[in-house]
Amino acid sequence: MRNQIALDAERGLEYIHEHAKTHYVHRDIKTSNILLDEAFMAKISDFGLVKLVEKTGEGEISVTKVVGTYGYLAPKYLSDGLATSKSDVYAFGMLTALKNSPDSMNMLSLKEFTDPNMMNLYPHDCLFKIAMLGKQCVDDDPILRPNMKQVVISLSQTLLSSIEWEATVAGNNQVFSGLVQGR
Repeated sequence: MRNQIALDAERGLEYIHEHAKTHYVHRDIKTSNILLDEAFMAKISDFGLVKLVEKTGEGEISVTKVVGTYGYLAPKYLSDGLATSKSDVYAFGMLTALKNSPDSMNMLSLKEFTDPNMMNLYPHDCLFKIAMLGKQCVDDDPILRPNMKQVVISLSQTLLSSIEWEATVAGNNQVFSGLVQGR
């Protein structure tokens, strides 16, 4: 469910970055601006800081005063005021809170980031893939960050893996079956 919520939000950002007639940068991606409906489908909200981006030889940028929520703002955006879609990618990556995790990330270090209510009942390889994706999204160099389309593809693949894991484990584990039924 958590993967699906993240994917829904990413698809919303991908739409304003790449599929809308004119492209925009949200500039204030944070947890409180991702709303859930009764079916836990995520929607991006608070478009008050959205900025139209202009095409340049180096991609799309928008020169602007720096706005948004500190802690989610990309370093380059903070320093030069150039909002890009990679600024939103950075903010989305900050939702994973893994910016300062060690480069030699392993499953033991990731365990401290997981919700204890999950009782270690999740596909560990998917958690690792999501953590690595989050780490790529918060790279200080915007060129090294994936674009939102790449993020959507990567998380879609991880979500499929977790659904396959769920299908095989749910039938074999009474505790897990109870958690899945309680959704």
